[in-house]
Amino acid sequence: MFLSSRLNLCVALSLFLTLACGFAGEPNPAMPPNPLDQKVKDAVEKGKAFLLAKADGTGLFEGQYKDKIGSAALVVCALRKAGVPPEHEAIRKTIERIYIYADSKMDADSKMTYDCGLCLLALDAVNHPSDPNYAPTLDLKAKTAAANLALQLLKSRGPRGGWLYFGKSDGDMSTSQYGALGLWAASRLGIPIPPPIWDGVAVYVIRVHQKENGGFSYHDQIKKADLAIPSITAAAIGTLALAFRQSTKKEIVREIVIDDYDTDKKTEKKTITVETKKPNTELEKAIERGFAAWAGMGFDQKNAYYWYAAERACTLTNTKMLGKLPWFETLANQILPLQKDDGSWINGHDATCDTSWALLALTRSTGQMIHKADDYDYNGASKPAAAKPDAPKPEAPKSPPPPETKKPEPNKPKPVDE
Repeated sequence: MFLSSRLNLCVALSLFLTLACGFAGEPNPAMPPNPLDQKVKDAVEKGKAFLLAKADGTGLFEGQYKDKIGSAALVVCALRKAGVPPEHEAIRKTIERIYIYADSKMDADSKMTYDCGLCLLALDAVNHPSDPNYAPTLDLKAKTAAANLALQLLKSRGPRGGWLYFGKSDGDMSTSQYGALGLWAASRLGIPIPPPIWDGVAVYVIRVHQKENGGFSYHDQIKKADLAIPSITAAAIGTLALAFRQSTKKEIVREIVIDDYDTDKKTEKKTITVETKKPNTELEKAIERGFAAWAGMGFDQKNAYYWYAAERACTLTNTKMLGKLPWFETLANQILPLQKDDGSWINGHDATCDTSWALLALTRSTGQMIHKADDYDYNGASKPAAAKPDAPKPEAPKSPPPPETKKPEPNKPKPVDE
């Protein structure tokens, strides 16, 4: 009996080890390893080190826009999405600066939309980890800062629903996207943003910035000389999808994967097949027209500002492909070759801002915010859902132990009455 039990135990252990080694060492045949994985991780680490080296010890970061709190907030967003803990000195000091800026009594017209929006995104990045079951608990200082910044954005919206750099007037699509992103961050931090605000943002983006060809322009679309460009088109698509999400509490799903990893017999390359859903609402049709115009302008753009806008547009619309490749692979192929030896990117602005935008794209920062960063691997194929730990079962109430009965001790003589 004892020998049989030991034999069964050995068999069980052998089976367990075989399965464990198989899970750990053998890749899922439906999930071929992608060489981009390690390249992206290495690039993110180098970029993160570059940004940390730019910290000046006061909460700011060296660069062309060092005097702008929004620039420091942008770096904090990138560092957090790249895995730097919120307790890091560089992040902590920037957050203290944000508190001061949010509480400052400076003229409201002097506070930039970019600064307010990016400061709210930084507060969200610090206080809202990527956990779908986490509800942030802000201290009074953080809550007050978020409320002040959100109020500033609401007060500074123009009459048609957009934002300019300063003051209460309609402006441009670039500034307006960061106004909308700031309000999104505020809502995630517990500041209520009424749905009609989001409806107004969507109407503004479509009516003011969408051109006849479906693309989106930086300035008012009435200005015929202002052409649609890829970065602003991606920014507008992302803003429309965000407005839809916040107003309806639903997601836009443009494309559905109908076949993962078909094998091309000639090239032996793995591909995926997607189906584009038919748009129904005016907003969805505007987004679809935007993607068509974007494709015509070209998805391959060497601009860091564009990369982050494209990441948001694809994530928030559940788009799977950009051109013939999955969207993340398309972006990564543009971003990785342009990284400098020191870990930075310089493509459009300065190294500090451009490196931050590149990291926000490579870390799929929007996917982290809506808990979809890992839904698709770098090839675009759907990953198997992670197994959720079983909820602990409530313990059954224990019945009270039976009363002890004393047994007479053996060989002990009973006491006799005196």
